[in-house]
Order: sequence, then structure tokens, then C-alpha cells
Amino acid sequence: MLPTQMNPRETGFALEALIESGAKALGLHHKSEQEIKAEFGDSMNGVDHWISRAEMPHILVQTKWRETTTQPEVAQFLACVDRIQARIPGEEVYLLWVSKTEPTKHAKAILSERNVDIVCCSVSIEALARNVLCWIAESYGIDPTPGLLTIPIRRASRSVMGGASSVPPAPVTPIVKLSWDETEEGKRSIKEFQDLLQSMNASVFRRIQNALGQYGVYDIQSIVNAGFPMRPEDWWAGTHSKINFNSLLKALAKICVPTKTKAFQSRNLFFYCKMRHISTELANHVATYMGKRTQMIKAGSDWAKKTPVLLCQPEPMTQEEYKSVVVHSQDYWMYVNRDGTIQKVPSGLENQFFYNYYAN
Repeated sequence: MLPTQMNPRETGFALEALIESGAKALGLHHKSEQEIKAEFGDSMNGVDHWISRAEMPHILVQTKWRETTTQPEVAQFLACVDRIQARIPGEEVYLLWVSKTEPTKHAKAILSERNVDIVCCSVSIEALARNVLCWIAESYGIDPTPGLLTIPIRRASRSVMGGASSVPPAPVTPIVKLSWDETEEGKRSIKEFQDLLQSMNASVFRRIQNALGQYGVYDIQSIVNAGFPMRPEDWWAGTHSKINFNSLLKALAKICVPTKTKAFQSRNLFFYCKMRHISTELANHVATYMGKRTQMIKAGSDWAKKTPVLLCQPEPMTQEEYKSVVVHSQDYWMYVNRDGTIQKVPSGLENQFFYNYYAN
């Protein structure tokens, strides 16, 4: 049980103890201010709580049970935050400022610039600690009940309530931290991105699938699927970090383009030419796709981070390039023209490629 009469320093320590015991009851890893100082040095006195959970964001908390919050105090907190973040590069960190009253206008502006959430409650340190534990539990998506049960329930002092005849203060609503993807803007952006991928599906993905069937090259379908997912939902599943269509073309060239020493069937060459032609259409989508992806990631979208980087430069095949390699195909045969010249023609597939390739 906390003592009923405490000076401001004692009250501040009591608030920190309530938050620490509650965080540990939630099964979270907790470092106190003293433990942080032991790791970083005595100058690290601007962060009271370092809370973490396996494979989840870190939470850094500063508490102040005072009537005012000054800019130097805020600056000290953010300076300590920077030192901790330097030790854990690339890991996500949530920042929380906890105080009896709202920070001053200028201090609040500084906190806002660094995306620091603020939880305030002047009823009692117990009420403030409950709000903090609710915020932490919401950030991790866990039940706050075990932490809340560690905080004793006591009646607020008359000095806080304002006298026996005064109106009790309204209940304080905890500040709930939503991810950007859960906001209205985030949901709208995700829908727009999914619509873009559906458009790419109609103009690119299906054409590749049709070409696989048209030319009967199912033996190389696994190579295509590994380098280029065919379903829109696979693009946000997090299975590919980068898709380089030109690299895929280079891989296909090794098993599709015949040479004097490596003869492949003409259907492989037809499919490869179609893929070269499709690169032009896909390249038209790259700027829009990457622009939208970058914009969403900067806004804080975890969903967009799962989508792959897309690279593609147009590589359409010319007739001259096609003619220079088609003569090495396995299923081409020769006949003598009336003028005595010898010409190679695909068996049963005369002109099929050019009709399909240049007409579509």
C-alpha cells in the first residue's frame, strides 16, 4: 500500500514503481532508469522505462508528476532516446511521454515532431499508471488486466478532488495507438495499392500465364513463378523482397534462346520473345507502383513494407534480333527458294510468332 502523504520526489518514484510492476505482470521485459544508467552511464537520466517484447517494438517512457513540463526536460528525453536507438538500429521504437498535466505548448510541439504519444491524468498516480498500462497493452495487442490488477485502488485526496462538494473529474480515456495501416488514410491507401496490382494483373500477369499455355512451356513455369509472382495477393504476402524483371529475362535467355552450341525448341524462343514484349507494358507501371510504395512506407505502413521493390526496363525484341537466333532452333527445317537461296522455316509454325507478337 502506498503512503497517503508523499513529497513530489517520492510520488514520482511511486509512479515509476507502479508502471514497472504492471509491465512485468504483463510478461514484458522491463529496464528501470537505474538499469538503463548502468548500461549507458549516469548521464542517461531522461528515460524512466525501457519496455520490450520478443520481435515487437521497443517502448521508451518518461514520467513526470509535476504541474508543468519544460522544453529542456523534453530535449533531455529525446537526446536519451537517440542514444538508445543508436544501439538498436533498424528496430521499431514507440515513444511515450507520461505526465500529470499536458506539456507546455512548445514542449508539446517538440514531442509531436518526434511522434511521441502523450498520456496525462491528474486524478492520481494510480489512475495515470492504469492509463499507461492500457496504452502499452494496446501497443502490443495484449490484455491489460494482469497489469491493472497490480495497482491498488484508493480514493483520491481532497486536494486533488477539489473538496467534498466539487464535481468528480471525468474518467480519463486512455490514448490508443493505432498503426498507420489501421487509420482511414492507411486503409484507403492499401485499397488503392491493391487496385493497382489488380490492374497489373489484367495487363501483365495474365498475359504471362496465357503465354505459358499458348506455347506449352510449362517445364519452365517454375522459373517464371520464382522470379515473378502471378497472383496480386502474392505481392503483399512478404515472400519477395525484390522483383527484377530484367534479371528474370536473363535467366530465361539461358534456356530459351538457341545458339550454335545450344539448340532449343522454337516454342521456348516464342515465349521468351513474348516476355520481352511484356517488359514494355510492365515498365509503364513501375513508376506508379514504386511511387505509391515509397509514399506509404514513409507514412509508416507495415503493409507496404511487405511488398517487393519492382525493377523493370523495357526490352522489346526486334525482328533482326529474332532472325539472328531463330535459325538455331531444334525444330526448324530448310527448303530451297525458287531463286536457289536456302531458307529456314519453323516446322508447322510458319509466321506464327510474328502474327502473335507484332499484332498484339
